[in-house]
Amino acid sequence: MASHAVLNDEILHHYGAVLGFVLGCGNIERSQVQKLIEIVSAYPEVAYDMLLAFIAYQVGRGYVRDGVARRFIECLKGLSNMKGAKLSRDELLKVLGMARWVYQAISRGRGYVCRGINVDRTMFSDLLNQFASVEAVISRVLGV
Repeated sequence: MASHAVLNDEILHHYGAVLGFVLGCGNIERSQVQKLIEIVSAYPEVAYDMLLAFIAYQVGRGYVRDGVARRFIECLKGLSNMKGAKLSRDELLKVLGMARWVYQAISRGRGYVCRGINVDRTMFSDLLNQFASVEAVISRVLGV
């Protein structure tokens, strides 16, 4: 059996914070962010696959823009590649929990933090480099 890397909380939260920035700057409706968590919770054994399918479904329905969906998938694939396997439900919930908090901070009157960053065109890896930690994302969101 192949061994898989363990993703620590710091890595999961970093990716989650950047993902929250993408979702917040991508003008995703609050209900869509909550639905991401609900999908992962509802399908514990196949959470990763169901989450990808749900994102594609929401793009088709017009609730998520193509560019935002690409960043979302880049985030999940980046973590999965690092781990060497699909993310577990618990790992996904850690990523999405952090993403929700950052998203909510941006969506509650802090949209100005998105100026100068086009999340539809900026690769997720470039955003990770720009925001090297959770603290860097929060500093941008709070303007400190």
